[in-house]
Parts: sequence; C-alpha cells; structure tokens
Amino acid sequence: MGYIVKKNQMELVKALGIYTDMVEDLGLTVTQEHDFNYLAEICDEAHEHRLSEQFSPRYFDFTPDNSFWVCVTNRRGEILSFQAARLDHLTGISLKQHWAAQQQRIYCDPYLDELPELGVNHAYATEHITGRVVYHGEMWLHPDLRGGRKLGGPICRIGQLLAFLKWDFDYIYCFISDVLHHKGFTAAQGYQNCEPFGTDWIRPPSHIPTDDYLCWNQPHNLVRLAWATIRSA
Repeated sequence: MGYIVKKNQMELVKALGIYTDMVEDLGLTVTQEHDFNYLAEICDEAHEHRLSEQFSPRYFDFTPDNSFWVCVTNRRGEILSFQAARLDHLTGISLKQHWAAQQQRIYCDPYLDELPELGVNHAYATEHITGRVVYHGEMWLHPDLRGGRKLGGPICRIGQLLAFLKWDFDYIYCFISDVLHHKGFTAAQGYQNCEPFGTDWIRPPSHIPTDDYLCWNQPHNLVRLAWATIRSA
C-alpha cells in the first residue's frame, strides 16, 4: 500500500484548473466523459488510434463509478485528444497476479491464431502494486497537438489529478513507450516512478508493443504534484 497522506481537495482543484487553463487558453475544451461505447466508435472511425482491449466495452463493464475518459475538442467539435482511467479492486492480490488472469483473457484468448504467450518476469513493481489500483491509458493526441505545443504533459496530468479527485486509490499506473520515455515524456506527464519492460511477453499478439515502461504514482506523488504545480504557476 502507499503512504498515508492527506488529500487536499482545494489544492487538487487548483492544480487541475491550472492544467485545464493551459489547454483551454488555446481555444480547446476539456470534458469528462463516461460513454465508452462512444469512445469505441471514435476509434473505429478513420482514426490512427486503435482502442485497446483495456478500455473496450467488449471486455469490461464501464460505469461512472469505476471509469471515465477525458476528451479534448476544438471549436469545431473535432476530437483532438482523449485518455481513459479505470479503477480496479486488487485487494489481496498483486498487479502481477491480476495480469496472470486478465492478460490471458483479453490479449491471448481472442488471438489464438497468433499463439500469444504471456511471461512471468514483469516489472518488479507489479509485485507490490495492489489495493485500489487505477489503470490510466488510451492516451492519444492529434498530430496538431504534438511537437512544439507540448500539450501531452498537461493533458496527462489532468487525467491523473481528475482520477485522484474522484477516487481514493493506492496506485495509478500507465505504460509509456521506450522512445517517449527517453524523450522525457514520463516526467512531463507527471509520473514519478518507472521501470522498463513493464509486461513480460514471450510471444505477444502482433498489435501489442513490448518496449514500454511501466510508470506509476502513489497518492503522495500526486499530492506533491498538485503542490508543486500551484507553487510554480
């Protein structure tokens, strides 16, 4: 479990507002959404992003109590970014144990023609990540928001702080590619802990990358992030 920390709601709201203003000052709108069927439709259209199994209504039941996604749109209503979060109750088991069942069900069984095989040598952190755990993923930015505008960091931090306001959790985690990690995206997105080769695949399905970092925060990391955001604003 994480450290016992005092969640300061006012500081979290202020920090969330700072990052939201960074995005909306550019003429964009940030909203919290709960319809994952709509998210699936967005990804099924002419979109470069494939909806992952982790946030597919085919594999999970999503409600406003256990999940949300953040949408960024321009003045024309075009979607330029999204990300999602899901709360899992892992009390009594580790993330590693949870993956042993979940990854087989969502990543192996549906793709038997590729003979996928999950290993057991996941990131060491998966052995102690447990309790109320938030998976934070599906992060996508339209090419217009990448590069010099550097909105990926603020948008990702919005998702983390929103999850922390919404839920009392022990851990929040995500995956960041090796390339983006070495470009500084892990720190830019507010994650303070990371480990290479988050998931061990002996033979992954063809659409699953294996060069990512497991990144995670605990409540005290987000308390500090909110405090530092306000202090430096």
